[in-house]
Parts: sequence; structure tokens; C-alpha cells
Amino acid sequence: MAQKFYIGRRLSYSSSLCTVRYIGGVNGTNDTWLGVEWDDPSRGKHDGTHHGKRYFECVSKEPTAASFVRLSKPVDKPVGFLAAMRSKYGSASKVQAGQPPDAIIIGGKNVDEVGFSLIAQKQSAWSNLKVISLNGLCINGVSSTPWQLESRQNAVAELTGLDIRCEELDLSKNLLESWYDVVAICSCLSELRMLKLK
Repeated sequence: MAQKFYIGRRLSYSSSLCTVRYIGGVNGTNDTWLGVEWDDPSRGKHDGTHHGKRYFECVSKEPTAASFVRLSKPVDKPVGFLAAMRSKYGSASKVQAGQPPDAIIIGGKNVDEVGFSLIAQKQSAWSNLKVISLNGLCINGVSSTPWQLESRQNAVAELTGLDIRCEELDLSKNLLESWYDVVAICSCLSELRMLKLK
């Protein structure tokens, strides 16, 4: 699937988060570039000005907050909220169905860790989690394709049907672009009292 790039799009390259501020040509090249502002302003090379020409403005006033990135550079794969939950805490449906958690594989071999299955089972029972931390997992919305209305609606319906009783949720350092997705996630968590977004 071809990437959709637009001004304001949140991206991650090798776990470094950024926001697209410019799409277009750069003097001295024939390519189309993305002008990005990094969340970590020390990661970049300039402030949106390249060889004396201003291409875009950055929110940060740091002199190294921005870079130009080739369109062909691979981005980290964005995920939806539920995919991030399954990745970090295991599948709630497996526990509800009485299935064992996924095997632990290290160096290509199954590892049997004493007590780990009990911990995994407790974590997979999402209704028992009071604090959920999904910090830095490339979540870009309630679904992995938040610009598709049907995908959003299906993800909200699935999330609403789950028994998640967390009181604290950390969504910091992710790719969220829209308050719609934050509200959609939080509205499905009836016991939520604290939300962290950085």
C-alpha cells in the first residue's frame, strides 16, 4: 500500500517521531521531499531553512528541529489502539476463551519461564489492568487507518464491546493526529480518570 503523506501527518522513522511540515522540491535536487519537524529537536539538521531558503516553519524554535526526508525512506508501521494493546498485553480473547498465552521464543527456541504464564494471563485479562501504558508504540488512532471512517467505526465498536476498566492510560510519544481518535478511545474506557499525552 502506498503511503499517504500530507501536512500534519505524524510519522516515525527508526522510533524517532516527527510531523510533516512540507512536501515538495528542494533547490539543487530533482526529487520530492518531506520536510519534517522532529519531536526530539536535536535529531534534525536545520529549522526549516536550507541553504538560505525557508521551506517551512517549525513549532520548535530549536535550530536543529527539522530535516528533509526522502519519500522512499521506510516509515515505522503505525498501529491502532487495539493492536497496540494486543502487542503489549496479549490477547484478551484468548484468556476469555481459556487458551494459553503465546509462547515465548528466544533465539528460535521456545522458553518455559516459571510463573510467566500466570503473569501473561493476568495481563491478558484487560479488565484487571488499572494502568495501561502504550507509550511509544506508533499508535496513530483508534484504528491503524484512522482516515477511513468504516475502519474507525469498526474499531470503536470492538473497543466498546471489551471490558477494559483501566483508570490511567498513557498514550505519550505516539502518532496521534486527531482529538477525535483520543476521544474515541477514552469514551470506551468508562473508568478512566487520568490520560497522559506528551
